[in-house]
Amino acid sequence: GPGVLTQDATYSLTSLSFHIDDTFSPAEGVTIHGGARAEYIPQARGRDALNGFMPYSDEFFTLLPGFGASVEVTDEWALYGNYFQGFRPPQVWGFASVPPGGANLVFEKSRSYEAGTRVQSAGGFYGSAALWRSEFDDYTTFQSGFYENLGKIVAQGFDIVLDWEAGEVVPALDGLVVSGSVTVQDSELKTG
Repeated sequence: GPGVLTQDATYSLTSLSFHIDDTFSPAEGVTIHGGARAEYIPQARGRDALNGFMPYSDEFFTLLPGFGASVEVTDEWALYGNYFQGFRPPQVWGFASVPPGGANLVFEKSRSYEAGTRVQSAGGFYGSAALWRSEFDDYTTFQSGFYENLGKIVAQGFDIVLDWEAGEVVPALDGLVVSGSVTVQDSELKTG
């Protein structure tokens, strides 16, 4: 049969970013990394004349810093920590699926913290363990048939990774790596 036009939507988003960072070593075995990312979205817009989706337009700017440091305690053992900020804009077509009443979607921002240790030992064993926490403001989801900001979500947990390179012990097994990891996470909706 003949085709039926169900939508006539147009969407566009322009994004500009600028990054600056540096890594330096103020002392033997100490490495520090710092930087920032500027994100500017001068326009995010869309419309659907067929379905009555009203034209919208939005803009966004943020500065996202990040810092990290590591210390080599011995040749085989290091400690590290970092802090970074991030963001996630709504998908441009998501603005067409906001809850009734035209609630505006907010660009999701986040902060991540991590502290951990890495070990490289004899016998081909390598391991790491880390504690981490991520905080999301205005978390965006599509679970009720609409895109909406749920509120603040905090996720925290730890990771453990262990690798064994068999070729370090048995040359005939060069290239064989046995790996395992465990992640434990606890997430909670704090507001919304």
